Amino acid sequence: MLIIAGTITVDPADRDRFLASRQRTVADARAMKGCLEYAFSADNVDPSCVRLFERWETEEDVAGWMEAHRKVREQSSEPEVPFVSMAFLKHQISSTGPLD
Repeated sequence: MLIIAGTITVDPADRDRFLASRQRTVADARAMKGCLEYAFSADNVDPSCVRLFERWETEEDVAGWMEAHRKVREQSSEPEVPFVSMAFLKHQISSTGPLD
């Protein structure tokens, strides 16, 4: 299993618009083979921070998503909502279970 998590820094004035612009991305990702979870969310404390959390079954599933998403972005006529920076980490998980 793979977890991809990180942050995107946006102008606080653009955060709601940025999140709204990612609704299709979330729906598309969740429909992909191997996607277990996919979400963008506003940080509760920092108005410039958007958090990304993804959980996938395999590396191949992530690669398939990245390729499909790249094609959608290339074909889109929607203007991109600007962001300042982004930082993501990939975590390879060998086991998972309930929190006791």
